[in-house]
Amino acid sequence: MCFSATASFAAAGVLGATGAVALAGAIRGRLGAGWIVFAAFPLIFALQQALEGLVWLGLEGRLPPALAPWTTAGFLFFALLFWPVAGPLTGRLIETEPRRAQLFTGLTALGAGLGVYLFGRALAHSVVPQAVGGRLVYLAGVDYPAGIEFVYLAVAAGALLASSHREARLFGGALTASFAVTALSWDVKTLPSVWCFFAAICSLVAAWGVLRRVSAAQALTRRRPASWG
Repeated sequence: MCFSATASFAAAGVLGATGAVALAGAIRGRLGAGWIVFAAFPLIFALQQALEGLVWLGLEGRLPPALAPWTTAGFLFFALLFWPVAGPLTGRLIETEPRRAQLFTGLTALGAGLGVYLFGRALAHSVVPQAVGGRLVYLAGVDYPAGIEFVYLAVAAGALLASSHREARLFGGALTASFAVTALSWDVKTLPSVWCFFAAICSLVAAWGVLRRVSAAQALTRRRPASWG
């Protein structure tokens, strides 16, 4: 999280526990590969938040300096490269309508290109995070085209609004709303850190959606009449 190491590790703990329950439910309920990946989102966000906690420890001098580039690169890998691919790809994996599936296929390719570009430029500039006003700034020295954050939003989060599944649309809507709040309330330079925190909290919506599907599947099984073969 962008505010402190303690907050980052606390968020990681809550997300990790919730994600483990959702993932176990998706596997046990045999929801399929796409929903299993969807259920894993809180766990992945937990790892990302833990990495940002380590970034904070590095800035506070409580982590060996040699580890700082790795923790920063790890956080930015998820923030800039992983999510633009994972969002639309997961939408593709869970989609059952052919036209929507084709849309998600194209968005996944776009997300991969965008993610490689964003992450590649960050690595090329040897990004060093800074604490400014109690928040982390990662990309102060990186010159990205104006408005590219909205392309990122459309691919990584907004794409899920096109899903035929209510759970994915709710998650995409929560991500989009949190982006709007972040963009209006904080400086754009802190966007990767601040929005990643809010996006991590929004992943609890994904966990709820998965557990809801598991519960519905179990209820359907209980109502199904016994076969007397």
